[in-house]
Amino acid sequence: MEGLGLLILTVLITARQACVAAGGTLYVARENQALVGHTFLSLHATSLVQCMVLCHRHRRCLSFNHCDTDGTCQMNDARAEENPESLQQKSGFLYFGGLESDTEGPMETTTETVQVSTNSQGQGDELDESAAAMSTVLVLGSQPEVVGVSQPSPDFEAPTVTCPNAVWSYTNGGEAQAKPDWAPPTAVDNLDGEIPSSEITCVNDLGLVVGPGDGFYKGVTTVWCEAYDSVRNMGTCLFNVSIIDCGGCAPLGMEDGTIPDDQIGASSVLNSSDDANYGPGLARLNGAKSWCAPTPQLGPLQWISVSLSRQADVYGVIVQGRPSSDMFVTNFIVYYRDDALQGWSHIREDTGSLTTFDSSKSGETAVHVPFQSASRDYIHLGHLRITPIKWQTAVCMRLEIIGKTTPFSVDG
Repeated sequence: MEGLGLLILTVLITARQACVAAGGTLYVARENQALVGHTFLSLHATSLVQCMVLCHRHRRCLSFNHCDTDGTCQMNDARAEENPESLQQKSGFLYFGGLESDTEGPMETTTETVQVSTNSQGQGDELDESAAAMSTVLVLGSQPEVVGVSQPSPDFEAPTVTCPNAVWSYTNGGEAQAKPDWAPPTAVDNLDGEIPSSEITCVNDLGLVVGPGDGFYKGVTTVWCEAYDSVRNMGTCLFNVSIIDCGGCAPLGMEDGTIPDDQIGASSVLNSSDDANYGPGLARLNGAKSWCAPTPQLGPLQWISVSLSRQADVYGVIVQGRPSSDMFVTNFIVYYRDDALQGWSHIREDTGSLTTFDSSKSGETAVHVPFQSASRDYIHLGHLRITPIKWQTAVCMRLEIIGKTTPFSVDG
């Protein structure tokens, strides 16, 4: 095929089977042995060479166990040199660790040749081995003879995984589960590019796989997400899912229309006040349309406000973008006040800094956004204003307010 070269990787198989990567990592095998209790990642490798490459390219891997029978490749974060008691007999396995001195003289060798197609950049089409910058070594007495093969530098960089900010939802007593939604994590690798969301795994603190819409009990659950690139470098992130028992909080009426249109206002409306398609009265969770506003240029930011019929303890909001579109808000700040005669206050962190909230990562995702902090569970208010500060394509939003009302009417 035009533009393709052929790389020959030669692995010299000795009684101890030794191989070395160009970065200087030398692996010497111990037959029918494995390092036990230090494996952090076990996977299938198509060959011994691939297992060595995967270990060499993973920043945490210091040694590995390989089984020729089923292709098991176990990466270890320790070596037998420092943990001799962990090196145990295990039939069919080879343990590969650091170089040990050989006092028995030259060993008989055989040669296994692996052919790998490479493109003009030297990166393989089919096997991970092609990008490993490998060499081979022949152990003779205590002196290794190294045969070098020039290759591109190996990839040690893990994907960058981005989790959502803190996720929140609520229950009202008992052992009922809440099912919060959130924007799925994303992952981007320096060589592989964007990693599909289907290949990003998130688990809770019990090790169970979880995702948006799954049930969570009251309390705080830490969710750990991980993604691998094509050579098994692992990137991670984590976030907390907080479920509170708010003793009677509920949606306050955006979705079901309890809050009428005349209590919902906005700074402006897209397409010269086209209220029928973009008006603030359309900013209702799961509605068929949404509020949208012109994209700010140099002027003030846009906003949408809701006046409640009664003051309420508001625990958070649920926000979406415009349905079936790429028009949605990604970050916003929140203002509030008790009544119409007061000035607006910002929601702030306990440190006093302004709080910025994450929003949707698509038009459909309904993201649960908590107002709680270490010192509070809710914000007491009668009027709420949301000011988008970042968005995708256009400023568009649907929302619901979650809280419980107090018996005093809001003035004005």
